[in-house]
Amino acid sequence: IPGQGVARVRIQSVSRTSARCIIPGGGNLFIDIGTPGTVMVPEERFAAPDSPSADAAPPVTEREVPDHPPWSQELDAFDTDQPLLLPPIVRDREERPTEIHGRLYAQYLHNINLYYGDNQYSIARTGIEVWVENPFGKGGGIHFDGGAFLRGYNVLNGGDDLVLQAWPTGLSYWWGGTEDQPLRFEVGRFFHNEFAEFGLLNGTEVVYRPPRGDRVGFSFGFLPVPFPYLSTGQDLAASAFYRFISDETEELQAGLGFQKSWHNGIPDRDLMIGNLGWYPSPRFSLNGSVWADFYTSADTLKNVPVQLTQGFFNATYRVGLTWGFGGHVNYFRWPETLRQLYQPISDVYLVRNQVLRVGARAWKSLGDHLRFDVRVDQWFDQDDQGTAWDVGMTLSDWPLEQYQLILGVYDTDGLYSAGPGGRVSLLRFFSKGFASIGYDSGGFLYNPSNLLFLQQAVHVALDLTLTPTTSISLSGDYRFGNRQQALTGGLYLQKRF
Repeated sequence: IPGQGVARVRIQSVSRTSARCIIPGGGNLFIDIGTPGTVMVPEERFAAPDSPSADAAPPVTEREVPDHPPWSQELDAFDTDQPLLLPPIVRDREERPTEIHGRLYAQYLHNINLYYGDNQYSIARTGIEVWVENPFGKGGGIHFDGGAFLRGYNVLNGGDDLVLQAWPTGLSYWWGGTEDQPLRFEVGRFFHNEFAEFGLLNGTEVVYRPPRGDRVGFSFGFLPVPFPYLSTGQDLAASAFYRFISDETEELQAGLGFQKSWHNGIPDRDLMIGNLGWYPSPRFSLNGSVWADFYTSADTLKNVPVQLTQGFFNATYRVGLTWGFGGHVNYFRWPETLRQLYQPISDVYLVRNQVLRVGARAWKSLGDHLRFDVRVDQWFDQDDQGTAWDVGMTLSDWPLEQYQLILGVYDTDGLYSAGPGGRVSLLRFFSKGFASIGYDSGGFLYNPSNLLFLQQAVHVALDLTLTPTTSISLSGDYRFGNRQQALTGGLYLQKRF
């Protein structure tokens, strides 16, 4: 996960293009909807089913076959080595119906900070996402994603405020990109289809896919600012990219893209991105991405021609069904741009600050019920460094079915947290979802006085599937200890259609 390393989740359901998952034990980890991931499928799932024995075969009874006229359909160029039902009959785009599907969602979070005098903060959002496939009988589709965002606070001696914002996150139409239409076009507001790293675009993207599977294309349009209101019109961008595909298995994918942007007509960012995906076997996978910014004499703070801005690599090797190991590297530093990418920061911070994280992890299952996870991370920034480790144990379906107990101990040496800690979570799974309760205790490093405080938290969660297309998630946290006392409640409701 960019910026968060590697997370392990439990898959609840999967479809062809997405999956619904939960985070065992809860905690502070947040994974946004749409984050890509890897699903590990046990090797025995790929084994052919055992052939039934002759003794188990049902008896065959003779029945009368009715007479029928001879076949009237002539099969041209029929290959006797192929199955009888080939060749398939594919309906043209004009013959396929228009299909509409999507989801409605609503979310609400409320926090009461009792430590600072009953300060209250709330966030609510609601929206709809719709896909219309083959809307005009010519293939392609329409995508819409929009909603409203409400943010409010009531602070002691600081007044209150309520802000309502509404906007379309996405509204686009695409067509092509099929075997008989190798050119794919998309226009509107959308995330780049081939290089999502280039961000949200108000414009057009063209991608050509030759017969061997490689992809080459370009895009042109305006880049909305990466803040909730998504205002646009100040930053114009042009991108070009190429992706190599090894073969039809897509075992190796390697892409290279370049984006040039202008802020209010002034040349701004020159960004090059390379990414890699390598899956030589079901046991091994390697994913990575590297961002590099090019600077000129017009840039007043960065005095280098090119600088690595962001990068991450993640490798996993599954030795067998019961154990494996992996490693990851993450790097980030601030780029110099005229476009506002982040909240305002100082020039010194932009030039000096950087962070590098390297880590390793391993897991081992002992039987069907017990699993151990170990992780070690080392971080470096421009001034300091630190180490963190985490050891966890998960006990599933023993001694009680449908229960899961998670225990963990850890030690952190960071800028804001330090010292040992521990956590425990209990999950109960049932046919319609799961419920969980957890406790976490760790150290908080108070920088002004460099004092270490003990902070604790209790987490509860309930995730229910109300109908095959409707789900609801409820969550609650109570944080207490030195310098903190707060209550947080959350609700997430989703209806798919």
